[in-house]
Amino acid sequence: MTKALVIPPKEELEAKYSQYGSTISQLAREYKTSQPTMRNWLKKYDIKRKDHIQASTEANNRKRLNPPAKEILERLYSNNSLEQLESIFNVGQQTIYLWLDQYDIKRKTLSEACKAGKGRKWESIIPNKDDFTSAYKELKCMKGLQSKFELSISSIRKLFKQYELEPIQALRSLPEIKLYNALSSSTGLKWDSCDRSVINPYELDLVCRERNLAVEYCGLYWHSEYMGEKIKDYHLKKLNACLEKGYNLITVFEYDDMDKVLSLIKGKLGFNTKINARDCEVVILDSAEAKAFNDANHMHGHHGASFHLGLKHNDELVQVLSMGMSRFNKSYEWECVRMTIKLNTSVIGGASKLFSHFIKMKNPSSMITYSDRRFGEGKVYENCGFKRVENSGPNYWYFHRSNPNTVSSRVTFQKHKLTEMIGYDPELTEWEIMKASRYDRIWDCGNSKYVWNK
Repeated sequence: MTKALVIPPKEELEAKYSQYGSTISQLAREYKTSQPTMRNWLKKYDIKRKDHIQASTEANNRKRLNPPAKEILERLYSNNSLEQLESIFNVGQQTIYLWLDQYDIKRKTLSEACKAGKGRKWESIIPNKDDFTSAYKELKCMKGLQSKFELSISSIRKLFKQYELEPIQALRSLPEIKLYNALSSSTGLKWDSCDRSVINPYELDLVCRERNLAVEYCGLYWHSEYMGEKIKDYHLKKLNACLEKGYNLITVFEYDDMDKVLSLIKGKLGFNTKINARDCEVVILDSAEAKAFNDANHMHGHHGASFHLGLKHNDELVQVLSMGMSRFNKSYEWECVRMTIKLNTSVIGGASKLFSHFIKMKNPSSMITYSDRRFGEGKVYENCGFKRVENSGPNYWYFHRSNPNTVSSRVTFQKHKLTEMIGYDPELTEWEIMKASRYDRIWDCGNSKYVWNK
C-alpha cells in the first residue's frame, strides 16, 4: 500500500519557496515527491509561482556569490555609497555587509556613508520644498524625515535651513510622539521627552519624574544589532541604570500592541479601573476561553497550558491564570505560563486569590514562572509567595528588514533548521546565515525567574 504524502503547512512551504529562494525541484526532492505534485501544492495554497528568471536568480543567490578581492571592495567602499555598491555588484545590501564582515572591513557610520555617496549631486537627491514641508507637517520628527527621504540627520537639518523652516530639536519618531500624547492625556501627569539627566549620558525617551517611571520606545531598525548597532546588553544597561537611580523602565518595541502598552503603564501609575478580588468569583476556564482572553489582553498573547482559572466580576472575566507543565526546567512540577489582567483594569489581590485557589485544587509541590523585564520586575509573584532566584541574560528576536512589524523567536531559526531549510554552508554561524538572508535581530532585557516550593 502506498504511503500517503503529508502536505507541509502553508507557512513552511511559502517561507522556503518565496522567502528563502528554494526552487520547485529542490522542494520536490526535500519532500520526496514529484515536481507536478509540488506545483499542485503551491496552487492549492495560492502561492504565486515564480517565472524562470526569478527562480534561477534566487537559486544562484542561495549559493552566495563569491566576493570581490578585498582591495577592490575596500577601495570601492571608501569612495561609494552602499546603494552604489549594490548597483556595481548587482547584490543586496546584506550581501555587501556580509563581505565586509568576512574581510574585517570596518562599516561606516551613517554620516560617513552619506559622505561617500556625495558623488551624486545634492540637487538630484533632495526633495523639493513642497514635498519636504508636507512630510514635515505629517511626521513632525527628524527620524521620520530621515527614513522617508534616505538622508542623514545633518542633511535634514540643512534642508530646514535652506527652506527656512523651524527645525525640530528632538529626534523623535511618530509612534513615540503618539505614545507621549496618549500618556499625557490619559494620566494628566507631566512627561519629559528625550531626557539625558536621569542616566546621563544615556537618553530616555519619556520620563515621569513625579512617579519615577521612564519609557523607551524602540523602533526595530534603529535598535537592532546590525543596522542600528545596538549591542546585546544595550537595553539591559539602560534598565539597570534606571533601577540604580530608583526609576522603573518600560522598554517598548515597535511591534508591541500600543493599547496593551498604555494599559500596562497606566496600571503601574494607578490610573486603571480598580476591582477588589474579594468581589470576584473564581471559575475554571476551558482552553478556548483562556486563549481568547490572553490574546486580547496579554502583552505576548496566549501560550498553550493545561489548566486555566479565571476571576469574574459581575459575570465579566477580568483576570486569568494559565498553568502547565514546566517547559524549560523539569525540576518543577508546574509553570505559570500566563497571568493576564483585563486591559485598563487592576484587580487588587487577584493574583494571590488565583494562586491560592490553584494550590488548594492541585496541591503542587513546586512552581516556576518567568517575568519579562521589559515590562517590569515581576513583584506580583513575590506577593504570592514566589522567590526570585535569578535574572537571565537578554534574549534576541529576529525580523526581516522588509517587515519590521513581525518578529520571530530564535528557536524558529536555529542553525540546524537553517541549514536544512536554506541550504547554506554549515561553516557559517546562525547569525551569519540570518544576516545574509536580510534578517536583523533586536535584544530584550532578559527575564526574571521566580520559583515556589511547598
